[in-house]
Amino acid sequence: MIAAQQAPNILTLADLSTMLVKAQVSEADVIHLKPGQKAWFTVLGDPLTRYEGTLKDILPTPEKVNDAIFYYARFEVPNPQGILRLEMTAQVHIQLSEVKNVITLPLSALGEAIGDNRYHVRLLRTGEVKEREIVIGARNDTDVAVVKGLEEGDEVIIGEGAAGAAK
Repeated sequence: MIAAQQAPNILTLADLSTMLVKAQVSEADVIHLKPGQKAWFTVLGDPLTRYEGTLKDILPTPEKVNDAIFYYARFEVPNPQGILRLEMTAQVHIQLSEVKNVITLPLSALGEAIGDNRYHVRLLRTGEVKEREIVIGARNDTDVAVVKGLEEGDEVIIGEGAAGAAK
């Protein structure tokens, strides 16, 4: 007869000098993530402090929450002062891309889509409204980067009120 006994856990110690952040990401967004992307978060008690790390991995097994599918994207952040605690709520951001030294426009300035990343915009030139085709690149919820079609100093119409054009 072989008897197997297991001793009960008396104490579990956690190393809180580095925290592993598990961010729930929807199935619609997870396809845009890959290890190595910059990630950061803030906590409810201190929304002005940004804790930064690099995306380590995305767990392959999803979790279903109220008929929605989520995956866990994980990254580590240093916690030298021990401010961060287990199970804290965080507002997480993951940077998908980065562009520097580009012309940007608010999304509201984009006119008709005329192809893959190609749009019409309206410019104000010598008192007249002209239409121009532009090519856009990276975008977020409010702005787009213009890859081709605009120069610094061009006046783009982003809205038109009752009294006429506004820039």
